Amino acid sequence: MYRVLLADDEPIILSGLQSMLNWERLDCTVCGAARNGQQALELVEARRPDIVVCDINMPRLTGLELLEACAQRYPELVFIMLTNHQDFHMAQQSLRGRAVDYLLKIELDEEKLERSIHTAIDEREKRLRLFQPAAA
Repeated sequence: MYRVLLADDEPIILSGLQSMLNWERLDCTVCGAARNGQQALELVEARRPDIVVCDINMPRLTGLELLEACAQRYPELVFIMLTNHQDFHMAQQSLRGRAVDYLLKIELDEEKLERSIHTAIDEREKRLRLFQPAAA
């Protein structure tokens, strides 16, 4: 089962993300929810999720700063970025940080999130093969 961490400073968004999908049907479990970037980083270190669904604009550490902090230490970790803003620069930064998707909250629905989770799972499998040492 894939472990998913949710990070957003808006409690209603966190609640919505948790209830929007049937996570078990997707072979996923929500392993934690963070209200700021620093808390999300601590949960990444403690719970070692496979996928992080993360707001870009959060206090203490932005989603982009979290993505950057995790990129070197956890190269197999896959990010899906959320935002309220259609900002090309932020989308570009997300992609440079190897996020697999950049979703607008205002347009987010079950279908889009599920499709993004499937993309993240596929990417996670690719990264595990890439970054795990080959068995001798």
